[in-house]
Amino acid sequence: ACAQRNSRYGWRRWPAVPAGLITVIALYGAASSPTHLAASQTTLQDHIQRNQKTATKDNQTVLSKQKKAQKKVAASKYQNVKLTNKQQTVAKTYDLTKQQLLTAKDMPVTAIGDSVMVDVSTDLRQVFPNTYVMAKVGRQVWQAPSEIHGLEAKGALSHNVLINLGTNGPMTTQQINNVIQAIGPKRHIYWVTTHVPTRNWETQTNTTINQASKRFSNVTVIDWHGLSADHKTWFYKDNVHPNPTGNKYFTALVAKYLTQQSS
Repeated sequence: ACAQRNSRYGWRRWPAVPAGLITVIALYGAASSPTHLAASQTTLQDHIQRNQKTATKDNQTVLSKQKKAQKKVAASKYQNVKLTNKQQTVAKTYDLTKQQLLTAKDMPVTAIGDSVMVDVSTDLRQVFPNTYVMAKVGRQVWQAPSEIHGLEAKGALSHNVLINLGTNGPMTTQQINNVIQAIGPKRHIYWVTTHVPTRNWETQTNTTINQASKRFSNVTVIDWHGLSADHKTWFYKDNVHPNPTGNKYFTALVAKYLTQQSS
């Protein structure tokens, strides 16, 4: 599926771009000014804690539906399907076409990440209801391979793997290779670039992600950093975690990439 031209998000096309934290203090310590911390910290903390509980609670249900959904997405063309009122609302909210929404609805996804993934998980499941979320505040990239092996052992590592890691520190070439190799070449990996302008590892981390996509043919980079760079209003005061507005743009970006690859 191709993205709509002149959409309200301002995206004309979708190239295949080659393109929290260890303690609660670290999670919110990136805010620009201590005077702005209290209210925004509480809102963000409550949001992340609520999403973490919801994701964990719903994962087992998601897992039981994924195999059926994969068969459906392979067999359906959707031309004669009429969207429900709820689906129409979701499509409008995330600026998706009918084909994109229906493709996403039946697409099994495993989402692996840190607090940013926890933050956006509720929005992701609005578009991708069959998303198994393995995300945790403070997760580092070097911790991911063991988590991935655990997911695979219980049949929770789907064909489409969405990764948001890099918020909490720089990553080496070997570390990202370890993650990609743990997932394996038969799955499609979508790695989201990091938006963490408050940390000096942002550029190095995104360079490592982009370089990995050149070495591995099954890795697609989703350039969240590029899209969000000039939009501070999409983030909480820490300028790292997307707020409700940012979560919609993040999810819309992910949806357009994943459904484009599946068309």
